[in-house]
Amino acid sequence: MYRQLKNATGVIRMEKRLAAKLWKLSKDYGVLCDNGLVINMNISITYLADLLGSKRETISRALKILLNENLIEYEDKKIKVISQEKLAEFFKAPWF
Repeated sequence: MYRQLKNATGVIRMEKRLAAKLWKLSKDYGVLCDNGLVINMNISITYLADLLGSKRETISRALKILLNENLIEYEDKKIKVISQEKLAEFFKAPWF
């Protein structure tokens, strides 16, 4: 039941949902680079919004939080996950 509540829309903060999605994408499509994993896809903010069922503006704000936490880097539609472990810790941390 906890997992069902956690996955319900509106329960988890968007930055945690985005972090979880980026972790999964990095696991499936990540390519090792000098300091992290680059997701081998061109990913726009609009595409992320469609994936998560949210507005582009909300995803932009959530992405900025992840950038400020130094969990990812985003440039030219390429997302680099600096540390999968830290990203996983971020989205698994208690949300209340």
